[in-house]
Amino acid sequence: VTGESEFRLRFLGFDKRIALRSRDRVAADFALESFEYAYHIDGSELVLAGARRDGVLRVKVTNAGRSSEQALPAPDAVYAASAIGMIPVLRGLAPGAEYRYTVYVGESQRLAEVRQRVERYERSTLFEGAAWKVTTELEGLRTTTWIDRLGRPLLEVGLNGVLIAGLEEPDAGRLRLGETVEGAYVDQSRDARDPAKTVWEEVSGGQDLIRLGGREEVN
Repeated sequence: VTGESEFRLRFLGFDKRIALRSRDRVAADFALESFEYAYHIDGSELVLAGARRDGVLRVKVTNAGRSSEQALPAPDAVYAASAIGMIPVLRGLAPGAEYRYTVYVGESQRLAEVRQRVERYERSTLFEGAAWKVTTELEGLRTTTWIDRLGRPLLEVGLNGVLIAGLEEPDAGRLRLGETVEGAYVDQSRDARDPAKTVWEEVSGGQDLIRLGGREEVN
């Protein structure tokens, strides 16, 4: 299983570019045999290369030319994080089905438990036809994915919700919002911010009190 992604983080003057290349060698059930992940962060490179043998996941970590090794106990099978979306399809999409298994998370460099549940087969105005609704929990975050009968993901909602700024038009596809949806976002680039002000002064407009969610917050 191979993958490649690139994204940019911009927040209050913080600007980072991150690129990831991943390659997982897996068994027929997506159990991890070996892997190599390469992260490029503003010109710096972090490479993780590992394999599971004799109940131990051994990982070589190379960062800025310096190497170290991890030996993580893994008596049971460890699965590829890149295959999380495919495992429910392989094991069976049936209402109420639940699956638990362990993956290696390259970003945190540790083993973590995945919990998945097939909720139901449903239709939505957000995609054509019907699909299985599958919820996935990993490291405290929940993702909801709708998978069609062919095992293809039709829609995914991650990070406990979706942020839609509406500042750019999509290059392809369709975007539909419900009638009661109201968009709101925080401008993370903060192009108009005053560098001489603190974060509180920027957000509050110089006031000592601001109201958030019906409560007053004091500086």
